Parts: sequence; C-alpha cells; structure tokens
Amino acid sequence: MAEADAPYPNRLREVRLSRFLTRAQLAGRTVELAAENQTSFTATSARSLERIERGEVRPRVRTAATVANVLEVAPGDLFPLGADDGMRNPDGRTTIPSNRPSPGRPRKLT
Repeated sequence: MAEADAPYPNRLREVRLSRFLTRAQLAGRTVELAAENQTSFTATSARSLERIERGEVRPRVRTAATVANVLEVAPGDLFPLGADDGMRNPDGRTTIPSNRPSPGRPRKLT
C-alpha cells in the first residue's frame, strides 16, 4: 500500500528518519519512556510502528503521545488526522461501524 493511498496518512517515517532512528531504536525508546511513566506513556513495538507509518492504523492517544515525546514533536505534527477515537468492541480489537446491523437472529420471512 502506497503511503499516499493510506487511510491514515502521517509524518512518522519522515520525522523518524530525520532523527536517524530505526523502528527498533524508536520502539526501544518508547519502552524506556513507558518504564519511567506508565500512566502517561506506553511501550510500542517495531511492528506497531511499521503499521502506523504505513497508515494502516491510527495510533491510540497514549501511543501518539509516547512517539511524539520520543521524537520531540507535537502529536498533531505527526498525526494530522489525530489519534484513534477509541470506539471499540468489548474485546477491544476493532472499531465498531456505526451502521452495523443489530445483533440477534434474523427474522424468518413469511
């Protein structure tokens, strides 16, 4: 997927490369920052950073704050569309579409 076609474009890769950091190094710094302050920051894996860079996903608020803090930029500069809205299903894995059909068995047509 080309970055221009990505659903969630961002400047993470551009800023990371301008700081001469690999994804693994950036992930390591997020782990260090999260260890210092667990309530405000979160550790992020290199794979998660890759998915964010490609625009496949929007970062959660704490992830965006952590990455921006490590790179010494404002979160809004990295993620112009903002962080993830956090509307999730009970398992916390996917966004619930607003137009989803109501749960339950479909009615039998007569």
